[in-house]
Amino acid sequence: MKKFATILAIAIAFIFSATSANAQSHLNWNDKKALNHRIHEVHVNDYLNKGDDEFRLGHYEAAMKAYKSAREHNNIDENIVPNRVIDQKMDRCADAMRRANSRDTWRDNSRDTWRNAPARPVSYSTSSNRGMNDLVEVRSNGMFYNTIAANRECRVLSVKNEFNCTVVEMEYINPSNVDNYISINSDTYLKDRNNGVKYSLRDADGIGTKSIKVYPGESHIFRLYFNRVSGSCRSVDIVEEGRSSWKFYNVPMRM
Repeated sequence: MKKFATILAIAIAFIFSATSANAQSHLNWNDKKALNHRIHEVHVNDYLNKGDDEFRLGHYEAAMKAYKSAREHNNIDENIVPNRVIDQKMDRCADAMRRANSRDTWRDNSRDTWRNAPARPVSYSTSSNRGMNDLVEVRSNGMFYNTIAANRECRVLSVKNEFNCTVVEMEYINPSNVDNYISINSDTYLKDRNNGVKYSLRDADGIGTKSIKVYPGESHIFRLYFNRVSGSCRSVDIVEEGRSSWKFYNVPMRM
C-alpha cells in the first residue's frame, strides 16, 4: 500500500511539474510574441518618422528607402499600421521624385534665361493696359490656372486630398542674383470653387510666418495644409491675403 501511495505521489508530482512547465513555456511564448511585436512597432514608427523628415527636406530617395523599411517591418508581424498608410506615403514620395526629375530638367534648360523670360510657361494678356495686378494664365506641371501677373517666381505643383486635409504643394524659384526670403501669411486661405467655402491655413511644411532664405537660382518646395475640401470639388483658389502676388485661381484638384 505504501508502495502504491509513493508511486501515486510521484505521478502527481510529475503531472504537476509537466503542467507547470507547459504553463511556463506558454507564458514565455506569449512574452516573446509581445516583445517581437513591440520591436517591430518601434521600427515601423521610427522608419515612418524618418521617411516623413526626409520627405520634408526634399530627400526623396532617402524617404522612399525609409518607407520601404517600414513596410518590411510592418508585414513581419500583424500589421502595426494599415498597409494603405505606408502605400500612400510611398506613392506621394514617388510623385515627388518624378516631379523633381522633371523640374531639374526644366530648371537646367531655363537657368540662363531667368532675366529674359518668366520662371514658367505663362500666357500673358495682349492688352497694352495690362497691369501687374492683372490675371495671367499659367500652364505648368500639366495644369492650367490663373495667377497675378507680378508673380513670376511661385507656382502650384499639386492640390490633392490626403487623409483628413487638403494639401497644396508649391515651388518658389529665386530668379535673381541675390538671396531672397519668403514666408507665408497666416491669413492665407483655400476656397472650394464648387461651393464657395473658404478654409483657413492649418499648417505648413517648408515655410512659415518667419522668413526663410532661398539662394539665387535655387528652388524651394513647400506644402500648405487646409481642412479637407468636398469630394465633389474639382478646382480651388489659393490666396495669400494683402498685397502679396501669391494668388492662384481655378487651380485643378488632383484626383
